[in-house]
Amino acid sequence: MAHRRSDRTLVLAFCAVVISFVASTIYTEQKTTEVDAAATQIATVAAPGIEQLATLRAEVHQLMQLLTEYVEGASRGSPPDRAQMVESRLKVQQEMRRYLALPRDPEGEELWNEVHRSLKRLDDAVGRVLKHVDGGEPTRARQSLDVDARRAAEAARVALIQAIHHSANYTHNVALRIQSIRSRSALMAYLLDGASIVFGGIAIALAVLQVRQYTRLLESQRELLARRNEELEIFAGRVAHDVLGPLTSVSTFLAMAERKLGGADNFRRSLERAQRGLQRSRRIVHDLLEFARAGARPALGAHAELNEILRELERELQATALEGGAELRVDIPQERILLACSPGVSISLIENLVRNAIKYIGDAPVREIRVGAQLKKSSVRVEVEDTGPGLPPGMHQAVFEPFVRATGASAQPGIGLGLATVKRLAEAHGGAVGVESQPGKGCLFWFELPRAEPESTAGDSSGAQRKKSA
Repeated sequence: MAHRRSDRTLVLAFCAVVISFVASTIYTEQKTTEVDAAATQIATVAAPGIEQLATLRAEVHQLMQLLTEYVEGASRGSPPDRAQMVESRLKVQQEMRRYLALPRDPEGEELWNEVHRSLKRLDDAVGRVLKHVDGGEPTRARQSLDVDARRAAEAARVALIQAIHHSANYTHNVALRIQSIRSRSALMAYLLDGASIVFGGIAIALAVLQVRQYTRLLESQRELLARRNEELEIFAGRVAHDVLGPLTSVSTFLAMAERKLGGADNFRRSLERAQRGLQRSRRIVHDLLEFARAGARPALGAHAELNEILRELERELQATALEGGAELRVDIPQERILLACSPGVSISLIENLVRNAIKYIGDAPVREIRVGAQLKKSSVRVEVEDTGPGLPPGMHQAVFEPFVRATGASAQPGIGLGLATVKRLAEAHGGAVGVESQPGKGCLFWFELPRAEPESTAGDSSGAQRKKSA
């Protein structure tokens, strides 16, 4: 229960880290968008408006100066060039159209309209002054200039100044808003980043705690497994000692009885059956002991010469193969090959595979068993191939499990520990096992073990001569 709560807490901590990070990113992006929008308002509304209003104010002043000079010159009978004054009037109209085309500030809508109206009144007043001058009425032109045009120009100047002040205030307010957004977003980003760090630290601490708990659990399981293996080996040794002793005595007695009573056929056949039963019992006890000891760690520097072991097994197993009606062929490599295991382990590996092939070769028309080796860069693969019936579908992995026997194998002696022993021995020595088979086409069992370095085995090539009982 506590383990589940710890798992949930760890998941929640990691979720909090992710949420804080995502929230910080989203919040920062939102505030960046607001800052960009405010900066865009300054760049596209306030700043161009101020620039355009200042230009209009200068052009209005220039227009009134040129209009005054034109009216005074007309009163003296020598008016100046009218084209310059008309050009100034057109320029005011052009700048006014540019100002009206700019994006409008919603808060300055009334000022925008007032600038538009005042400039329109000024243009009308300038038109009336020019009409009086063109009509030869200089006095009325002067009156119109003083009364209408100057008042309209003053009103336009005031409207332009107010609009400039409003745009400046608007720019200032937007700048303050940008500063406020940046300050708030920075503070919030710091808070969310801090939360991410805190939750990340909690998640790391929980993860370390979980790893330590898991490591302690694995260690306790390893110790428990080691104790169980030791207990199993001690138990198997006691069973072997307690059972094999009486079986040996019985076997010796039966052999003596068979020699003395060899003439009695019925009795002799009974003795042979009893001998076979004893041999089967001895084999079962031997398999149990060997399987229990198969989980032991390999000795440091252990090695075995594969060539000698293959020669020894070929001599010992030829008779067994002939009794089983099979032909045994052993391909002994020409090159000296050293396996990183003891001779007893290598003998057990190969013998188990060969005896398994002899036992289950069945009634195949061609009854052959081949033993060979393939040398690899850092390992050796030993193969035992038979021409038997092959494995049923789905048995390729299960056949290496303890107490598992193929369909139809119940009539054969043994309890299904031979291949399991091969697997445990090979894997305990850093190797692997496998089988390639198709129904009706035989089996190819193999194991692969690391190679031993020749330097570490100098002067000890005779170790492979040890018997299987070693």
